[in-house]
Amino acid sequence: NFSKLRIFIMDEGENLRGDKAEREGSGFITGLFSPGVGSGTHTLLRLILLALNVVLLGMAIAGINSPHSGIMFLLAAGLTGSYFWFMTELAKASNSD
Repeated sequence: NFSKLRIFIMDEGENLRGDKAEREGSGFITGLFSPGVGSGTHTLLRLILLALNVVLLGMAIAGINSPHSGIMFLLAAGLTGSYFWFMTELAKASNSD
């Protein structure tokens, strides 16, 4: 059920599940280890995906492990784009309710 899934996913930086640890500001690490998926988890995932793309692009440009690094960069770019697209669509669906 999509409405149950949305309970555990944040919406544009706002935590829909109302995580007590994040509301009290008890830290980034505590938010990562609390149940569900909070804004800290999404921030960390965005940073990791962007770092992955930068490293793979650099490897592809430098010709390291060619052509595998170029193919991996395209796959990572697709993964990153689909993640950002999903979060945008989720925010639109949450705002229309």
